[in-house]
Parts: sequence; structure tokens; C-alpha cells
Amino acid sequence: MSTTINLSPLLINEQPLQLLPSLAVKLCDIHEAIVLQALQNKLRKANKEIEGQKWVPIEFQDWKEIFPWLPEKDIMAFLDSLKKKHIIVSSEFSQKSWYSIDYDILNSFLGNK
Repeated sequence: MSTTINLSPLLINEQPLQLLPSLAVKLCDIHEAIVLQALQNKLRKANKEIEGQKWVPIEFQDWKEIFPWLPEKDIMAFLDSLKKKHIIVSSEFSQKSWYSIDYDILNSFLGNK
């Protein structure tokens, strides 16, 4: 995994929640692209780093606040799909859910070098 936070030209490092259409095209799903970009925005500000990878705690209620228009089952489905692709990684630390992006997997999936 990469130690730098943004190694993909398809992710932006600024608020508000926005995304490049080409990310949605590569993922074949606009919702997954939005979830991934939202995580990127949070990771950009993250303080926790483990073995060179930034992690951010996000509980389900946090996801619900980020995406108030989405039903809970849809949020979970988008997260699960990105996890199955190994683009998003999650773990439990200190009784909290922590998330990160595996930029190597993301770039491989997107066809970036």
C-alpha cells in the first residue's frame, strides 16, 4: 500500500463532495464513486497512520450523515461492493470502525499505473 494519500488522478482532494465522472465510469457505478470520494475527503484530513496508510474512523451514523438521501441498505451495499473489490479496507480499532483506501488496488482496478 502507498504511503501518500492521493496517488490516483481520478480522486480529488477538496470539499465539497464531488467527483470526476471518469471515476464513476471506471467503477461502473456513480454511488460507489461518491462513497469512495467521500472517504478520500475524510482520509485527506486523517491523523491516524498505521504502517504508512492513513485510516479514519467512520461509524454507520457518520455515513448516514454524509449520504442522507440514501437508504441504509444502499449505503451498506456500496461499501460492501467496494470492500469486495478490495478498494476500501476496513478494520475495528478501539471498538470503532476504521476505513482506508488501498490506492494500489484502486489504481490497478482503474487501469492506472
